[in-house]
Amino acid sequence: MSTTHHLICSEPFRIFFPIGMVLGFIGVSHWGWYYSGITETYSCNYHGLMQIQGFEMAFVAGFSMTALPRFLESAPASWWEFGLALTLLLATAAGLYFEDWWTAETASALLAGFLLYFCLGRYATRQDEPPPEFALIPFGLLFALTGAILVLYPLDGFVKLGQRLVEQGTLLCFLLAYGSYLGPRLIHRKAAEEIEQTRSSPTRSYTILTGSCF
Repeated sequence: MSTTHHLICSEPFRIFFPIGMVLGFIGVSHWGWYYSGITETYSCNYHGLMQIQGFEMAFVAGFSMTALPRFLESAPASWWEFGLALTLLLATAAGLYFEDWWTAETASALLAGFLLYFCLGRYATRQDEPPPEFALIPFGLLFALTGAILVLYPLDGFVKLGQRLVEQGTLLCFLLAYGSYLGPRLIHRKAAEEIEQTRSSPTRSYTILTGSCF
């Protein structure tokens, strides 16, 4: 494997984060096109789903596939794992953009399922324990997977349940999992050190990811 391939597989965030920024802009611009008169209609589903299944999932994939192997001291992403995650993310975004809901939600469900497989697989081969906050990651991915399926096949009497699981359940889990861990470490180093001192596991440096990503 070349140096470039090795860098991408060990740090997938270098590809996923910029894509996430672009998808976030595309998701927001939907309203700009409508209010400026470029488009005459707007979709009630497009904006919210693009922001979570496109924008947020790009950052979730990039962070998870970069940080988890380091925290757990397990193998980095392989080339096929990186390629599959990227393909499913782009298929999701393309489906949402063209309002091809079947393609979008199928690809999104597969992406969530793959990331769940990736996270649990690395956990099974771990040589260190993850931060406690990361226990919410599987729940976020399960909400993303279940929500995508229910968007396609809504339950009678709960037609918005799938969209709510995606837009609220998935978002909340990842905010609590990643935000509560990274927040104090990015804002105040002393506070982060105090948090680490309360843990029973050996202290980890918060620069594991922040030092390489930022």
